[in-house]
Amino acid sequence: MKIIQKTLAPQPPSLRRLLAEKFENAEEWFTQEFLPQFNSFATDVSNALQRTVAEERVIEFATNSNVTTADASPWPLIIKPQHMTGFENLTLTRVENLTDASAAGVSSGAVWPWWTKGPNGECIVRFISGLNVDSKYRFRFRLD
Repeated sequence: MKIIQKTLAPQPPSLRRLLAEKFENAEEWFTQEFLPQFNSFATDVSNALQRTVAEERVIEFATNSNVTTADASPWPLIIKPQHMTGFENLTLTRVENLTDASAAGVSSGAVWPWWTKGPNGECIVRFISGLNVDSKYRFRFRLD
């Protein structure tokens, strides 16, 4: 199995605070009232952005005769978030059948991942419906 990790959204930049010392001739209200409020707001925004980053993964794997049985080889597939502290959703966004080049892929309505969260924050894909035996697939997942 080959797992390629892509980040869907870039990481937010690190927070830089505005310091009163940098504004030598500023009015007192600016340095004592505005800057602390602005820095507090910027911190809140930065924290919110850190929690909303989504990750996208591309996974290639081959199926066998057990492909229709949950928790049997090739299952489970384990996807560990790289840039997130947690996730609530796993969305399968693209399916490609690499064995049959003439196939347009598997209908997204027929394919459904059955997954759980692992004890260390990983996504454990225990089964994906609608796959053929002895075929190679490429899946794109989104964690958010």
